[in-house]
Amino acid sequence: MNLDIPDTRIAKVGLVSDEQGRRIIQLTLNSLSDINLENSSNQKIYVGLYTSPEFLDESIVRVEEITGSDLELLDEEALTKRFTYAVPY
Repeated sequence: MNLDIPDTRIAKVGLVSDEQGRRIIQLTLNSLSDINLENSSNQKIYVGLYTSPEFLDESIVRVEEITGSDLELLDEEALTKRFTYAVPY
């Protein structure tokens, strides 16, 4: 996981499922910033999961922008995201 915003943190990581070669990882994220992210039009926030600690393109599971109501949840320390990926052999 790569967080490029210093005031955003991963509060919790959990393995939801690990069956038939597929893993589901659940993340809970929150913001420690005093700035309300939901109303900040000049901020872009992304969350991503990689299979490599080097964050190489070929190791991307998924990267998505956090927008809209998810920003409000991030401000309220209640944003949860799930990532599903095939386990490499």
